[in-house]
Amino acid sequence: MILKISEPCNNRGALSAAALQEMGYNNTMFMAGGKIAYHAQQRSYDSMWDQRYASKDYLYGTEPNGFLQDNVALLPKKKVLCLADGEGRNSVYLAGLGYDVTAVDSSKVGLKKAQQLAKAKGVAITTVHADIADYDLGIEQWHGIVSIFCHLPPQLRLELHSKIYPALVVGGVLILE
Repeated sequence: MILKISEPCNNRGALSAAALQEMGYNNTMFMAGGKIAYHAQQRSYDSMWDQRYASKDYLYGTEPNGFLQDNVALLPKKKVLCLADGEGRNSVYLAGLGYDVTAVDSSKVGLKKAQQLAKAKGVAITTVHADIADYDLGIEQWHGIVSIFCHLPPQLRLELHSKIYPALVVGGVLILE
């Protein structure tokens, strides 16, 4: 999915229910799950990703996601946020194309490998270790937001996606797979 922002987010809040429904959410998803249950499981979830990324090999490889490659020309060549970027294959790719990239992920191991990959490719990325459910995307901070295979429970995915619109500047683009 590609979403391009054509006007400012006047309410500085979330996407409307209609917009979220266009993204595939329905009213039952608004009531599903909950942040408390997620936070209770977060430590084991982070640990699971740290264990998966512990291998010297890159779990998803070092080449960028194909959907991102196919649509990268839509991103303004400015500040881009990569959500749940893991070992950094997408953020490093974007940095190599000249983007100012910040990668956020809950796995310290994944982010360390992202920095190693960036160094090997001769580029710089900013990495942020954070619980993506609590990460502050800001208001009109990003020219692009990339979310490729961001594994979250439905309610938290809904909450995260509702923060994206106000976080993008006018003309900003969301690349979501």
